[in-house]
Amino acid sequence: MSHRIIGSCSLCGGQVGVPTIWHGVHPPEPQCLKCHAIAKQPGPVIEMQPPKRQVGSVVGRMGPSPGHTAQDLDDLSRLF
Repeated sequence: MSHRIIGSCSLCGGQVGVPTIWHGVHPPEPQCLKCHAIAKQPGPVIEMQPPKRQVGSVVGRMGPSPGHTAQDLDDLSRLF
């Protein structure tokens, strides 16, 4: 299986990676490829801020994603 290397293990010094392809709802846990230890607290937490403008989103069968107005829906309905 192919892994993306994201760091080194604090226990044995081996490479820590995550699978490049995974089939699941939850992301895979970073794991040492040598001793198979699992990350105690995966990844750094990066302080984020909201985007400056609404990023494009998809209107599907279940309705619009948050951020759309009634006018947006009216404009979209004329396209179909």
